[in-house]
Parts: sequence; structure tokens; C-alpha cells
Amino acid sequence: MGPANRKPNKTNPVVFYVKHFNRTLLKKIKFRNPIKQNWAHIYALKEVLSSFGKVTYHPIVVFAGSAELKNVDSQTPVIYVSQLFQTIMAESGIPNLDIEIVKNIADKLSAFNIQDKGAKKEHIHQVRKLVYVRKQKEKSLVCPRCGGNLAVREGPYGKFYGCSNYPKCRYKLNYKA
Repeated sequence: MGPANRKPNKTNPVVFYVKHFNRTLLKKIKFRNPIKQNWAHIYALKEVLSSFGKVTYHPIVVFAGSAELKNVDSQTPVIYVSQLFQTIMAESGIPNLDIEIVKNIADKLSAFNIQDKGAKKEHIHQVRKLVYVRKQKEKSLVCPRCGGNLAVREGPYGKFYGCSNYPKCRYKLNYKA
């Protein structure tokens, strides 16, 4: 089989988020949920890489350091660094991207990578500001997604706040008596 007849090598990108902790995570400590952060990064990647068509993303949250994970209940794999290779191999599925496309994706992502410390600080500030604004809207019973009103609803598992623009907007918030 000559080079022209050879099938191109294929692969799948895997998105993982690394959190470094050196303590047991039993009590509530102030840090952003790494699973939600991972998904936020995936949404950002989908936006940045929209020109590449349908790319399958495999979210993985990786804890480095000596943190002890307790009672983790998530559909997203939450693992230790030592489990990363095995998890990537299990999660990646059937390769569907040519190596050349993956190189183009890597080049595009390099252009979006924040290198400057000041820019990183500004990014963190903006994320915290967005979280603050969302929480303020929730306190005011305003949907942070679409601006509709959050109304008390009754579901099979009890009361919750649901967006008045349902079914167009499916935002939900836990009910607080």
C-alpha cells in the first residue's frame, strides 16, 4: 500500500481540567466547582473551534497533589493524575479527527491562550464578576440566562424556581424556604 492509499492517522481531543489541592475536601471551602469550570471551558472551546465542524469533547477533571476526594457523584470523570492516561484511553472513543486538523486546532488554541499574568488576573476578575451578577439575579428571582422571572414550581422532587419563559428557557434553581 503506497503513501497515497494509506488511511490518515486519526485522533480525538480530550479536555481536562487540573485542580491542585493538598488537603481533604470534606468541608465547604471557597473554590469554583471544577466540573462546572471544565464545562465552561468546553463551551468556550466550542465557540472558538466552531469552524472545525462537529468535534467530540470528552470532559475530565483531574486532581493533582495529595487531595483526598470523598463522595464525588458526577457523570464527568473526576480522577487523580495517576488515572489520567487510562481515563483518556477509555473516554476518547473512536478516533474521528485527522492529525492535520488536530494540529490546526492546537494552533488556533495557542492564539487564544492567556500568557500575560495581568490578562489572567483580568480573566479571573471577569469570571468572578459574572458569578456575582448571576447570584444577584437569582436573589432577585430573575433568570440569569434570559432575564425572565423565576417562579416557584412544584415538581416530582418538590418545589423549585423555574424560569417563566419555560419551555424556551429551562433554567432551574433550588427552592429555599
